[in-house]
Amino acid sequence: MIYYRNLKNLVLRSTFLLLSIFLIHCHSGEVMLMNENNTEREVITRASGEACGSKILSVPGAMILDFIPIRFNSRMERALQNAILSVPGAKGIKNVTVEETWYYWLLGHTRCVIITGDVVK
Repeated sequence: MIYYRNLKNLVLRSTFLLLSIFLIHCHSGEVMLMNENNTEREVITRASGEACGSKILSVPGAMILDFIPIRFNSRMERALQNAILSVPGAKGIKNVTVEETWYYWLLGHTRCVIITGDVVK
């Protein structure tokens, strides 16, 4: 009887652990792409920036089965910074467009973001 009780405890704990892992999601905060102060500033040029992030051990189309994010949640912010930093003297960006591409591979996927816009002084 003791063996059965220990086995039952092990099964319950394992089930709880697996459900907890499947129900935990990664999320990121909002990223402000265009500041209100940028609307009146002088446009220097048009620029773009790109950044990618990956998730390992993910199943395409099943967000509940995404594990191990690698630079995934910060890709929008990094692409925006790359666009602004690509022009010397730039302070911001306006008239922003965002493109996203996905690449699926055997054990996960990669998403790349390209942000293009008018860089301002």
